[in-house]
Amino acid sequence: MNVYGNYQNIGTREEQQDSFGWSKLDDDEFIGHGGKLSIICDGMGGLQNGREASLSAIQAFRDAYMSKGTAESIPDALHRAVQYTNEQVLALAKRIGQEGNCGSTLVAAVLHKDCLYWISVGDSHIYLWRGSKLQLLNKEHIYANTLDKAVREGILSEEDASMNPDREALTSYIGIPELKEIDSGSMNGIPPGAGVVLCSDGLYKVLSDTEMSRVFDPDAQKWAENLISATLKKGKAHQDNITVTVLLREGAKKRRKPEFFFIAMGSVLLLLAGVLFVLNRPTVPIIPEPILVISGDDTNHADPIPSTLSDDPVKNNIEDTDEKPYIERIEPLPDLIKEEE
Repeated sequence: MNVYGNYQNIGTREEQQDSFGWSKLDDDEFIGHGGKLSIICDGMGGLQNGREASLSAIQAFRDAYMSKGTAESIPDALHRAVQYTNEQVLALAKRIGQEGNCGSTLVAAVLHKDCLYWISVGDSHIYLWRGSKLQLLNKEHIYANTLDKAVREGILSEEDASMNPDREALTSYIGIPELKEIDSGSMNGIPPGAGVVLCSDGLYKVLSDTEMSRVFDPDAQKWAENLISATLKKGKAHQDNITVTVLLREGAKKRRKPEFFFIAMGSVLLLLAGVLFVLNRPTVPIIPEPILVISGDDTNHADPIPSTLSDDPVKNNIEDTDEKPYIERIEPLPDLIKEEE
C-alpha cells in the first residue's frame, strides 16, 4: 500500500501550468533529519509563462530544501527554500523579459516521524488528514482578506466585498518583487495513517472537504486518483488544471508468521506428547497366548474344538477317520515369559 501519491489533469485548459515534486523518497539518510517533502506550484494563469514559472519554482525549492544539513531545523530550511525560490523565479522573469508578469503559487509540506511542517505562498491548499476528516492548515493570500477586513471595520458592506471582481486576486506569490506574506506552521502527534494533502485551486474550488473525504482510500496513490476523478465528474465548464499530492504517515510494520510455522509447531507438540506417553505408561508383562495343536490322539483331550472350526471335516482340513481329533492346550514355558524393563 502506497503512503504517497500524486495525480493531475489538464482540465479544459490548453496548457498544464501546475507542477509538483518530491524530495528523494529513497534517501534514508536525508529522511532521518529532513523527512519527506511534497510540493505543488500553480503557475498563475493570468500571467504569461505560468508553466515555466511553476516548473522553475518546483526545481528551485526542491534543490534548496535538499541542501539542508543536520544542524538546520526543518522550519528554517523551508523558509530559506521559499526565499531562494522567489529569487530564482524573479531571475527567470528577467531573463525572458517578463518582470512583474511571471509567477506561481507554492505549497510545501514535510512529514518527519510524527511531525508535520508546512509553508505556503498564494492560494493553493494544504490539508491535514486525520480521524477521517480534512482540516485546512494554510491561509490563502488573496485580496478577499483585505475586503473582509474592511467589512469588519465598517468601511465596506458585505455585498460590495462579495461582488468585488478582484476578490480572488493574489496578494502574495512566488515571483513577486518583495515577498512579505508567507504562511507556515507545524504540529506533532501525527498518528499512523494520517497525513497531508496538497492541491491546486482546480480541485478545492470544485470539491468540498466532505466530497474529498468521501473518496478516501488508504492507498495514497488511489486516493489521489479518486480526487481527480471526482473533480472531473462534476463536469465544470472551464475546468482549471488540477493537481494533488498525498503523503501519509506509515504505520508500524507487523511481522507476519508464515502458516507452516504453526503447522510445524503443532506437529512437534504432538510428537512430544507421544514420547511422554510411552515413557510414562506402566510396565506390563507380555504373556504369549496358548498354542493350539490338533492331534489324532485323544489322550489328554480336554477342551472342545473352537467355534472357528466347522462341523464339516473337509472345511477343517481334517481327514474323515474314525479317530476324533482333539485340541491340546500347551501352557507356555516359564522361560518364554518376558517383561519390559
